[in-house]
Amino acid sequence: MAKSEYIPCILSVTTIPERVEHFFSAIDCFLSQSVKPEKMIVWLCENYFSEADIEKIRIKFALPAWIELKRVIHLGPHTRVFYAVKKFPDYPIVVADDDMIFPIFWLENLLKKFKNEPEYIHAYYTKTISFDKNLALKPQHEWLSDIHEPSHFHHLLLGVGTIFPPGSFHKDALDLEKIKALAPTSSDTWFTVMAILKGTKVKKMFPESQIFPIIPGTQKKSMWQINSKTIDKQIREIYDYYKIKELLFKQEV
Repeated sequence: MAKSEYIPCILSVTTIPERVEHFFSAIDCFLSQSVKPEKMIVWLCENYFSEADIEKIRIKFALPAWIELKRVIHLGPHTRVFYAVKKFPDYPIVVADDDMIFPIFWLENLLKKFKNEPEYIHAYYTKTISFDKNLALKPQHEWLSDIHEPSHFHHLLLGVGTIFPPGSFHKDALDLEKIKALAPTSSDTWFTVMAILKGTKVKKMFPESQIFPIIPGTQKKSMWQINSKTIDKQIREIYDYYKIKELLFKQEV
């Protein structure tokens, strides 16, 4: 890919007031990518950010025109995927966390994988959906990252870097009532399940899952802290509702 070429994809991020200064101060990791997306959209909660706030951010950090700041109704961690998929259904969507510093070829690597194998979701980090000898779900903290081939058993960790082809998800993906009932704070779980239901496999970018440096000062409030006590409950409820265990073993036969 030619350097500094604008590629037809949407890079989607969200941030919160507690992180906004740190995030935009570290935005060079997106500006310095070897290739640029057609758009990078930072979704900002309308309850926390006014139009005046957004204009101040744009001026303060001298953001280029391809980085757009949009005020939306806050959907927690679902915000970045939900709105991007809804508004840009024909584009590949790339998702990133707001607390990591990504290497210069991070986006180019994702786009190369997508170009070569557009039938898969490609992700820098996944865990293996795991069951015990009685076929009961293991707690998520016991899941390893030990599948290397394309599979339905990859549980996505979206924010490390994930690219979704258009049409990756089941029709319920944008059903807010079901999101709020089944996986209110776990977009990783929700969109993993929506891919399983659609029959879309996930492939890791490299044999080993990757992780990137954290932006200093961003960990005072994190989804990990919020999810640590409820993630297993959310996984069980959504898996039971959609009969994911049965579907997984049927798909992988």
